[in-house]
This record gives sequence, C-alpha cells and structure tokens, in this order.
Amino acid sequence: MLKRYGKKNGAILAFFCHHNNRSAGVSIMFKKGLDFTIHDTKFDQNGRYIVIDITLFEQRLTLVCLYGYNTDEPLLFDDILYKIAFYANTSILLCGDWNVVQDCNLDTYNILHKRNPKSREKIEEIIEKLELLDPWRTCHPTDRKFTWRQPSPIKQSRLDYFLVTEDIYSLMKNTKIIPGYKTDHSAIVFTFSASLAKRGKGYWKFNSQLVRDVEYVEKIKTCIKDTISEYYLSGDIQNCLDVKLTCNDQLFFEILKMKIRTLSISYSIEKNREDREHTSKLEKEVEQLENIMNMSPNVNVQATLYGKKLELENKREQKIEGIDFSLDLQAMLDINFTKKIKEMSSILKAWEHRKLTLLGKITVVKTLALPKIIHLLTLLTALPNLSQIKIKEFNTLFYNFIWNGELERIKRNTLIGDFMQGGLNMVHLSSFSTYLKISWVRRLLLNLEGSWQTLYYCLN
Repeated sequence: MLKRYGKKNGAILAFFCHHNNRSAGVSIMFKKGLDFTIHDTKFDQNGRYIVIDITLFEQRLTLVCLYGYNTDEPLLFDDILYKIAFYANTSILLCGDWNVVQDCNLDTYNILHKRNPKSREKIEEIIEKLELLDPWRTCHPTDRKFTWRQPSPIKQSRLDYFLVTEDIYSLMKNTKIIPGYKTDHSAIVFTFSASLAKRGKGYWKFNSQLVRDVEYVEKIKTCIKDTISEYYLSGDIQNCLDVKLTCNDQLFFEILKMKIRTLSISYSIEKNREDREHTSKLEKEVEQLENIMNMSPNVNVQATLYGKKLELENKREQKIEGIDFSLDLQAMLDINFTKKIKEMSSILKAWEHRKLTLLGKITVVKTLALPKIIHLLTLLTALPNLSQIKIKEFNTLFYNFIWNGELERIKRNTLIGDFMQGGLNMVHLSSFSTYLKISWVRRLLLNLEGSWQTLYYCLN
C-alpha cells in the first residue's frame, strides 16, 4: 500500500509504502521548501520499495528507497531494475537496507557464510548496468565499518548503503555512517548539492513548548515585573492590573511583547546550543565506541556502547505537543496516560483535605484533573479507544477523591446524570472520550484549513 502525506501547494511531502504494521515498510520524506516535482511513482505491494520519478532543482532523476528480504530473493532486485529502466532517467539514486553485503571480507565481521548469493549477483548486475557507485565505499576503500550489529555472539555487517550514478556522486558534499535511533542499524548519510540557493531565516514563531519550561516561565514573569517597574507611575505595584504607567496601555503592550520576544529568542538559542552540544558529545562518544567495535569488538565496549546509545535515544525522544510517540499504539497510550495519572493524583491530593461539598469535589475533578487528559484524548483521536482497564484506573482515582476513599454512597450512574435528573454532572469518561473523537468529524466537515485534513484525505 502506498500512502501520500502532507500536500502543500499541490506538493506531496512524504511517501509511505508498507506491508502491515509489523513487517516491512519504506518511506521517502521531503523537507518543506524543497524545490521538487513528482512525475510518477511505483511501489511494491509488500512494502519493499518505492521508486519515484522526480525533478529536484531542475534535475530529473530516479529516486529509490528499498528494504531487502532477509532471505535470498533475487527477483526483488529484478523488479527494481525493471522499474528504474521504465523511466529512462540518467541520474539515479538508490538507498536502503539491502540485507546483502557487497564485499564479504570488508563488510562483515564474524559471519561465516556468504548469505544471499543470488541477490548479491543481482545487485552487482544493477551496479554494472546502471554504472553506479557506492559513495561511502568509494571514499573509504579499505575501511571496515558496519551498519548492523548483533550483540551476542557479536556479528556485524554493512547492509545499508547508497548507490548513485557518477553525476550525482560528483555533487557529493559528504557521506558517513552515524548512530541509529531505536534500531539495531546505524543511519547512513549522503549529502549532495542540488542547488546553491540559500533560504533566509524566515519569520520568528513562538515555540509553545517553552510554556512547559519552568525556568523560562520564571524569566517571563520577571520580565513582566521589570517592565512594569520601568514604566510605573502610581498605584499598587504588587497588583499588575491596578497601576498607572508613564505611557498608554497600547504602547506598553507593544514594548512588553518586544521584550518577551527578545527574551524568548535568546533563551531558545541558548537552550538549543546546550542541547546540541550535549547531543554532539554523545554522538561523538558513540562514534568512537563504534569505531572500536569495528576494529576490535569485545563485550565490555559493546556494553558501554549500548549504554551511550540508550542515553542518546532518550535525548532524541520525540515529543510533539507534550505527547510521547511510539510504534506500538497501545504502548503509546499507556506511556502517555500513565504520566497523566501521576499528575492528576498530585492535584487531587492537594485538595483532599479541604472541606468541599460533593459538587465542589466533582468541580475539582472536572476543572483541574480532567483537563490534564483532554489534550491527549483530543490529539490521539486516531489511536485505539481507552481500554476498560485504563478507564477503571481513572475512575478509581476520581471516585476515591470524591468519597475520601470510603464506600460510595451514591451510584455512579446517578452522579453522571444531569442536574434535571437529580445528578451532579460527573464526567462519564468513556462517553467523553468518544465525544472528543467525534468532534474532529465536525472540524473535517467544516473544511477549515489545516494540514491534518490533507493527511486524512491522503490516507483514505
């Protein structure tokens, strides 16, 4: 199945081709602002390759991303060669996990048998017919470096590589093997200059993640207080809304926005610099350890390498709008909601000793605790519904707070009823979660502008 994602001004920003959610799949993604035109695409029903006929910065080329079989399947490479020949482009770039090494001596360690010999012959045929080069091997003709590693017993292979035509190779800026992310493979990089044009800095946009940064929030509060003090004329300076200033409110607001913008930019730059330095240090340590493993592998170095790679993975952990993402959808739900349960528990604990009425406690649940998961329930709308176990966990937390951990004296079905029915409008989690999912249908039908709608239509 081939999926196109993220149309913008008629341009597709990504292609995904997969067999199922547990095996085989390849993807080609394009950075926003890249000057390219897609003419045609071909793909494998089993998720083994995508072939794209593309014009990139006025240069027509064939782009191939592939994932070879673990077994000897030469017909896959016959099929890829046929698809490439169909376009008749002279510039060609192939990349991926071939699951076949080119040189059994240089590209393997502690692997006794020459695996997939027929597939290797087909790859050699592709290289010869299309006159392709392996950029990394061309630059490092005698080096031993691997992209796949098995921990016990230690086995290593260079299974991932680029193959390009000479004209593309002549545009190369660099090629390297770098640490991978959440995989037993390393990442491979091939950078080439397709255009000399450079983009400008663009407009500054506020990073909403900063509001979750305690240090940043304190700096902004201080900035507001300092700005008020700078333009203070009279009134209670402890009450920001009850002071007179030496300038009108509109001018003060513009000055304050300018100062917050300046502070935000400088703070973000500093944080990014620190983050880059830390990440760069970890990457260098991983690279050094991998070089040792390439030359003289041993169990101790491997253990240290594993620890550093784990630290690097944690550093790179993807977070979008406060959500942790995972390939396992159910695990993704569990990770995110487990965090929120702890946060809600802390909030309710702070209120449990206050003398509140039943309605007051329900109000605390709905206004302080529940909003902690509304964000997740809204944005994770495409994921499976909350499991009954998770709903029970939330309800136990809420109702223990309402009844102080004692026997519930009113049935839950009564509490969730509305006031006219003698209830207290307590939230019904299962219905509430479904409502948030359905609300996206209304947004879709209203045809409001948004890239998520494009994604929906592409996938359906």
